[in-house]
Amino acid sequence: MPKVGAEYPRYATIKSDPDAAILKYDKVESMGELARANIAIQFAEGEYYADDALSERERRFISGKISFEVNELPYKLYAEMYGAEYDETEKTISSGADDSAPFGGYGFLRQRKLKGKLFYEAIFIPKVRAELGNDDSQTATNNVAFTGDTGDFTIFEQKNDKKTWRRISRFEGDTALTEARTWLDGQFIQAEP
Repeated sequence: MPKVGAEYPRYATIKSDPDAAILKYDKVESMGELARANIAIQFAEGEYYADDALSERERRFISGKISFEVNELPYKLYAEMYGAEYDETEKTISSGADDSAPFGGYGFLRQRKLKGKLFYEAIFIPKVRAELGNDDSQTATNNVAFTGDTGDFTIFEQKNDKKTWRRISRFEGDTALTEARTWLDGQFIQAEP
């Protein structure tokens, strides 16, 4: 099915033990407007041959990486995601060599279209950790080149019976967008204050 859009990126820091079977989060936050989200999964694979033929094949989830681009990642959320310090008064982020990104949850919506019918998928990744990457800027030229804020998350499996690393739900009809947003925000189970 063709993918025709992506929107509504969300993040929340895990406040419970990140190895708990049921994860609890801080307040879910908007990451800005989503330009792209790319999920790449790493698997461990093996094959066993017997009697000159493939007898067994195993493929298991190891981890994954999400690369994202948003129009503008809010400073306060940036600092929270990467374990940096944020000064609200001066609107300044201070990144240090010993910063440690916390575990969090990430999700977004994507639009798909099949035979002229539009629907939404809500994608929720319950356990991620942000990775500080390169920051690329360029001077203005005779061509306009837009770039947003980019980043990466490493995907971890949840410590539950299924070793969950992703949940996807599909929504159709007139209220699909509202239902998809509600479902996604509801995946971030709130920790007790």
